[in-house]
Amino acid sequence: MASRGRAIGAIPLLVFFLLAARSTTRAVDVQGGPLRIRSVASRLLANPFDVAVDRKGVVFLLESGARSISIFSHRGEFLREIPGNTAWKDPSAIAIGPSGSIFLADGTAGKVLEMDLSGKILRVYPVGGNARLTGVSVYGEAVYCVDNRNHRIVVFRKPGAPPEMWGKRGEGAGQFHSPFRIAIDPSGRLFVTDVMNARVQWFSAFGKHLGTLKRFGAGEGKIFRPTGIALDLRGRLWVGDSYTGLVQLFEERGEFVKALRASGRPVVFGDPVGLAVAANGIWVADQRENSMDLIRE
Repeated sequence: MASRGRAIGAIPLLVFFLLAARSTTRAVDVQGGPLRIRSVASRLLANPFDVAVDRKGVVFLLESGARSISIFSHRGEFLREIPGNTAWKDPSAIAIGPSGSIFLADGTAGKVLEMDLSGKILRVYPVGGNARLTGVSVYGEAVYCVDNRNHRIVVFRKPGAPPEMWGKRGEGAGQFHSPFRIAIDPSGRLFVTDVMNARVQWFSAFGKHLGTLKRFGAGEGKIFRPTGIALDLRGRLWVGDSYTGLVQLFEERGEFVKALRASGRPVVFGDPVGLAVAANGIWVADQRENSMDLIRE
């Protein structure tokens, strides 16, 4: 993530030449085609850093630069904004719980905030230990988050319970080097983007390593700096790559399915750090382009 430098560190200048050289399609507002959102109300988006969709298809865009959550209809119509003001120090990730509560990972503050739809804080899940949280997801009562700085997963099984933690820096199974985002499937399996190890790992709800997706390289069908992640209804993995700008779909077994495309060409984003699957397509939070895109599938 070039503008904030959180997980992947310094990206070589070569990336800009690679992106410029590729045949690309930039998302625009076209009937039945891609939709790009660059502003809300009377202002431009400010570092859109993650996106989530609730069960009704309502879209929640976390803007870390504005310290706010912008809410949109499933068609991309701006509805309203939840300002964080001074209550959020470093908003980095967002998830919607099964009851409709908003869960916000407050990066260097080292905590997760559970809020209602007005922005009122209902609960605080403190991690501490110099944590930097960059991913959050919810399964039942359990809140899972990614501690990017300490290369681990943190789990709150119940409100008020002390957190469980697993993982450490390394290259082996169950180890991480700058993990970033997390997604959970209906059975409770966790999928984590392991940025500097250029892979996605998945685990049981209690931390047992179950598998790894690694297709190292830069280009279609490859993974170089995976950041954003989302699961489709078939359990396949959408992975956003902050180096190549591609958002690609993989089978759990590792087979490459496709990249997001428009007008027959791969869509190359600036930095697709946040993904969310909806009934009408894939929402992408692109922090480098200061935009949110809907690519219809």
